[in-house]
Amino acid sequence: NTRDVLTDLCADSKEFGSAGDRAHRGMLEGAECIAKETEGIIETALRDNPDYKLVLVGHSMGSGVASILGTIWKDKFSSHYSSTSCGVEVVPMME
Repeated sequence: NTRDVLTDLCADSKEFGSAGDRAHRGMLEGAECIAKETEGIIETALRDNPDYKLVLVGHSMGSGVASILGTIWKDKFSSHYSSTSCGVEVVPMME
């Protein structure tokens, strides 16, 4: 769709996080938007259901967004990640 094309056209990278990670600017902005809009909801759900695991998934460009979102949330929600929740296919590479 047009929105995905515009996101993909932002082909430069942007630094994020305290470790100085870099990511595709469009995907990072998408992940940051999702984080802002959903973090409170997810935080409440995980607090109310401590046995829940957080699994982030995406396809194609969405897998890149999910990977970045996982990096953004790795410290905040790490106790809710499982070793099987990190599988991502076709992650776009940025050099």
